[in-house]
Parts: sequence; C-alpha cells; structure tokens
Amino acid sequence: CVPSGYAAAYQAANQWKDFLIVEGAGGTEGLLTGKNYRVKNVTTGLYLQVEGNNTNMKLQNKAEGVEPTQVFHLVDAGEGMYNIKAADSDNNYYAHASGWNFNATTYAANKTPFTIALVEGETVVYTLHQGVSTYTGMAGADVSEAGAAIYGNKGVDNNGKWAFEPLTAEEHAAYVAALTIAIPEGVTSIGYYAFSGRSS
Repeated sequence: CVPSGYAAAYQAANQWKDFLIVEGAGGTEGLLTGKNYRVKNVTTGLYLQVEGNNTNMKLQNKAEGVEPTQVFHLVDAGEGMYNIKAADSDNNYYAHASGWNFNATTYAANKTPFTIALVEGETVVYTLHQGVSTYTGMAGADVSEAGAAIYGNKGVDNNGKWAFEPLTAEEHAAYVAALTIAIPEGVTSIGYYAFSGRSS
C-alpha cells in the first residue's frame, strides 16, 4: 500500500510493481479513491448496477457472489469532487447525470463530477450531488422493486441516501478472478493501480 502523496513517484518508477496506490478522498469521511465499493441505496436496500452504455443505471438486489457491474470506485475529479467509475475496467463506465437521467457512459467527456456529502447526523450515509450543487441529490425511482432506474436531480428525501460498502478481502479476490485479464507473454504478474486525479 503506497502512502498518500507518494503515488506520482511510485508510478514514475521504471520497473514492474505489485501494489495498490490508495489516496484519501478529502471531505468524504473515510471513503477512498481506488477502493472498490458496492453502492447501496439506503431507503430501498437495493444496489447500483450498470446495465449498459448510455443506459439508465438500475437498482438491483445484491448479487450472489461479486457481480462486476455492481462494483464501483471513486476517481478524484478535483475541487473536492469525484467521478463514480464502474470497477470493471474493460468497459470504463462512468456515472453520467444530466437532468433527470442518470446513465452509465463510456464517453469520458460526459462523466459527471459529484460532491459526496455526509447526511447530517449520519456517519456512513452520503448524498451524491451533481457538480457543486448542494440540493440535487442523486436518487432512485420512487419505488423499491429491483430494476428501478436511477434518476438525477432528486432530493435527499426521494431515496437520495447512499452507503458505500467496501468489498472484503475475500470478495475483492473473487471480483479480480471474475474479470478477464490478459497477461502479456513473458509477464508473470500484474500491478494494480488505483486512480488518483486522472482516469485510466
């Protein structure tokens, strides 16, 4: 694990490395960039899931095992904001909120930076606001059934409370095993890097 502030030096080193760079996400009270999370809608108990490119994200039941489309991490977007990126790096899906729509997009220019703020009186429950706005929490549809679409531009009282559940060590190992990773000929190991301030 590379200490915060040393990421650039480690990344610049001209050698193969096996480690994880983790830098604290300021203002998010314990959330980390690069760490894998499931994103749970507190009101419904359902989980954020990518359905496809330029398609509304959905709330679904927690998958058996570790479903890559239900795994996300934060990418530092600067100025105290963060992008939400699907951890399945083969597709590079980012959360994209535009008005009432909340989609997954592979077009990096469309990715939406969010302000992530603790809900007053809570310790692990957050609201997700588009840009620097402090009133448009990201929320699910006003139903609790699996398959409900996620919408932007809704207040915290409309299913706008979210919890970031980190993967356990065992779940992380299962998640990595679920991805198809091509190892170049002659390479015996793969280094995993978190994202800090720039996309992959």
